[in-house]
Amino acid sequence: FISSTRRSAAVVAAMAIRIATTHVGSLPRPAELLPYIRGDKPAPADFPEKLKVATEDVFARQLDAGIDFVNDGELGRRDYVTAARNRMSGFESEKAATGAADLEEMKEYSDKFEGRKGLLTLTRKTEVKNAACSGPIAYTDEGLADLQAEIDRVSASAKAKGIPLEKVFFSSPSPGTLANFFEDDYFNDHTKYVEALGKAMQREYEAIYKAGLMLQVDCPDLAMGRHTKFKDGSLADFQAAAAVHVRVMNEALANVPGDCTRMHVCWGNYPGPHHHDVPLADIIEIVLKSKPKYLSIEACNPGHAHEWEVFENIKWPAGKVIMPGVLDTTTSHIEHPKLIAQRLMNYVRFVGASNVIACTDCGFSTAAGAMNVPTEIVYAKLQSMVKGARIAEEMVAKDLFRIATTHVGSLPRPAELLPYIRGDQPAPADFQQKLASATEELFAKQLDAGIDFVNDGELGRRDYVTAARNRMDGFDSEKAATGAADLEEMKEFSDKLEGRKGLLTLTKKTEVKNAACSGPITYTDAGLKDLQEEIERVCSSAKAKGIPLEKVFFSSPSPGTLANFFQDDYFNDH
Repeated sequence: FISSTRRSAAVVAAMAIRIATTHVGSLPRPAELLPYIRGDKPAPADFPEKLKVATEDVFARQLDAGIDFVNDGELGRRDYVTAARNRMSGFESEKAATGAADLEEMKEYSDKFEGRKGLLTLTRKTEVKNAACSGPIAYTDEGLADLQAEIDRVSASAKAKGIPLEKVFFSSPSPGTLANFFEDDYFNDHTKYVEALGKAMQREYEAIYKAGLMLQVDCPDLAMGRHTKFKDGSLADFQAAAAVHVRVMNEALANVPGDCTRMHVCWGNYPGPHHHDVPLADIIEIVLKSKPKYLSIEACNPGHAHEWEVFENIKWPAGKVIMPGVLDTTTSHIEHPKLIAQRLMNYVRFVGASNVIACTDCGFSTAAGAMNVPTEIVYAKLQSMVKGARIAEEMVAKDLFRIATTHVGSLPRPAELLPYIRGDQPAPADFQQKLASATEELFAKQLDAGIDFVNDGELGRRDYVTAARNRMDGFDSEKAATGAADLEEMKEFSDKLEGRKGLLTLTKKTEVKNAACSGPITYTDAGLKDLQEEIERVCSSAKAKGIPLEKVFFSSPSPGTLANFFQDDYFNDH
C-alpha cells in the first residue's frame, strides 16, 4: 500500500522528468552564403543583413525540431578555430598542418582526399598549411570588436525568435585545441605556448559569458590530440599534456562560473577509420577535472558507442551533467527514436536522468561547406533525437513507479555439491570450478525469474553464520545450542525433529552443540583471505552474467546474531 501523499509525490517526480536536447554547434551554412563565409569571394555590402536573416532562420529551424539549447550554427565562421586565431596577434608564419595517425596508415582510403584542404592534413598527396605562432600572443582590440559583433548578431537573432539567452550557447576553442592546429614557431615549449593561448583566450571566454550566453569550450585536443599532434609520443606523454591543457583552460575560465559553461570532447569529425583513437577510459579522469558543468562527448559512432561502460567504473562528480552524443554526424542514416532512447538510458542508469542532456556526436559542418549530411537530413536527425528523449523520459518514469524485487539470501544448493558444502566429504580438486559454475547458473535462474537484486544464494556456505565465525579466532570451546520456546512447548511436534541438527536445539531428544567463545576475538588474515575468495567468486560470476555489482547483495551476520548462536564462555558479560 502506498499512501496518497507518497503516490502524489511519485507522480510529480515522474512529470518533472525531462531530458533536454542540444547539439555540438556547427550546422550547414546556406549555400548562397558559402563563398563569402569561406572567403572565396568578397562579401557584398548587404552580407551582414543576409547573415542576420540566415541566423534567425537557423534558430527557427532548431526550435521547430524541438531542440532546447540552441546556437547560430556557427554560420559566420569558416571553421571553429580560425575565427578565434584571427582575433589574436602573433600568428604571422605558416607550418604544415598535423596529420592523423589513422589516415596516415590507411593510405588507400586517405588518398581519396587528394586536393581536400582543411585544418588537418588528410592525405600526404595534398600539402596543407596552417598559420603558426611567430611571436608573443595577444587578443587584440580589433579581435574583441569582431567577437562582439558576432555576439551581438547571435543575441539579437535569438531575441527576435523569443529565445532566452541562457538557452543559447556560443562556442570557442580551448587553448589546447588552438595549439593542436596551429603549431608553435616561437615559444619552443608546449606548456608555455598553451599558457600564452590561455591568457589571450580568457578575454574571449569572459566576453561571451558577460553577454549572457552559455559558453561552450571546444576541446578535441583532449581526445583527438592523441592521434594527431601527439601521435608519435607515448600515452603517458599525451596524458601529461592533456592535464596541462585542462589546467590552463580552468585558469582561463577563472571568472566564468562552471554552471555557465559547457565543453565538447571528441576524436575529430573528419572522415576516417579512427582506429587509433585513444580510449575514453584513458582520458576520462583528466577530462572530469575540467571546470565546465556540462560535458559533451562522442558516444554513438562505431568507435565509441561502447564506451558508456566506462561510466560504470568512475565516480561521477556531483553537479556534473553528461551530454552524450546520440546522433552520428557523419552518416545520413536517421537514428530511430527508440535507439536514441536506449543510448540515453545507458547514461541515465549511471548518472541519473537529471544529469543527462541528449546531444550530437560532433558538429554537422565543422568547416563551412564540409558536410557529410545534407541539411534536410540534419534537421530530421535532430527531430528524431527529440522524439528519442521523450521515449527515454517515459522509460525513466516507468522505473520510478516500478516496485523492485529481491529475496533474503539463501537458495537451494545443488544436490551434487551438498556433501562438500556441509563438510560430509572432502571437496574434490575441481570443487571451486564447480562452485563457480553453479553460482553463474544460480544468477541466471534469478534473472530468468525477473529478480532485480540478486546474490549467489549463499551456495558455498554451510549456513549463514558459521562461515563468518570460522573466519575469527577465539571460538575453541563448545556449548549447547540455544532452543526455541515454541518448540520446547509443543513437544509432540518438535519430537518429530529428532536427529536433526542445525544452529538451534530443535528437540530435547537430540543434543546440538555449537562453537562457543573461549578467548579474545579477532578476524584473522586467513579468514579475510577466505572472505575475499568468496567475494571474487560472486563478483566474477555476476559480471559473467552481465549483472552490475550494485544489483548484487552479499550477506553477513550481525554481531548480535553471532552472539545469539555462539554462546560466550569467556567474557561472561553479554
